Amino acid sequence: MTLQRLPDWPERLERFFAANQSRKFQHGTWDCCQMAAQAIEVMCDIEIESFAGRYTSWNQAIGIIRKVTKQSQVRAIVTHVMQRYGCIERNPNLAQRGDLMLIWRGNTRRHSVGLLDMSGMITVLTDAGMARIPRDRAVTSWSI
Repeated sequence: MTLQRLPDWPERLERFFAANQSRKFQHGTWDCCQMAAQAIEVMCDIEIESFAGRYTSWNQAIGIIRKVTKQSQVRAIVTHVMQRYGCIERNPNLAQRGDLMLIWRGNTRRHSVGLLDMSGMITVLTDAGMARIPRDRAVTSWSI
């Protein structure tokens, strides 16, 4: 199965970001992976495997990641899911608007995911809601 964006995906993505701008972080329902999966669903009109509702803490999320990938990094589960949908991992400098971006969050010493928005910035989820960061913070990306 491969992902295909709908013709009006840019408008859909911007409406999605606007509607969820100040939504508060919550493991398992509104964290970086859930935000990314829901954004991709909006752009492609397809349900993405996201493990929604199966964890409520970071430790539970890591447990799922280990069970599925035998690793304990966000990057491992994102790679697993993106490969399942035929998305190609590539250098983040080649990413296009709407692509999934993996970033290193030095303050938490963890990876996180966001999407390259229409402004060319990466929209990510923080504890306070969505934020935009420069694309040079990405360590890899996947084409959607």
